[in-house]
Amino acid sequence: MRRSSLIAALAVSSALVLSGCAIGFNSPTQLQGNSGNGQSAKAGSLEVRAASIVVDPKNPNVGTIIATILNNSEDKTNAVVGIAATSDLAALSSGAIYLQTKSATQIGYNSTNSIVLSSPTGTLTPGKFITLQFKFQDNDPITVSVLISTNEGPFSGVIIPELPQPTPTPVTTDSATPAPSASPSA
Repeated sequence: MRRSSLIAALAVSSALVLSGCAIGFNSPTQLQGNSGNGQSAKAGSLEVRAASIVVDPKNPNVGTIIATILNNSEDKTNAVVGIAATSDLAALSSGAIYLQTKSATQIGYNSTNSIVLSSPTGTLTPGKFITLQFKFQDNDPITVSVLISTNEGPFSGVIIPELPQPTPTPVTTDSATPAPSASPSA
């Protein structure tokens, strides 16, 4: 009887140690990160979650940022006011993206909020990482290194918006104004 009690006690203590239950608050199941595709980061009361860049394989010079931004503040609204990226990328958005208190705001997927990236040198290569810095109206910036993916597979529903075409500025000349002469007047 004593031997079976010793074996039972040894089995129970081994199970606790091997299963991680004895680790307490630092157990791996307590420290689990955000799940899903993309990168996540936090600064102050704001969190950027599941950030990624999606490009069309037919035109890898244009991509869109997809992400969810959480505003965990109880009383302060905020706004995304800019994106900083590598030197040859231009970020275009339709203006500030407002972040209501205690809410999640989608960007680029199932949302009217979009941030389009343009690269004339082809920097938006699927499979590479690019560092983006989200700038906010009233919060420290959040920097994430994001993967560039094509709009296939899990990203097949992501629509890459067309780049806005620049509006030509009409040039007018006033015929009453004389043109400057090539030689100085005497």
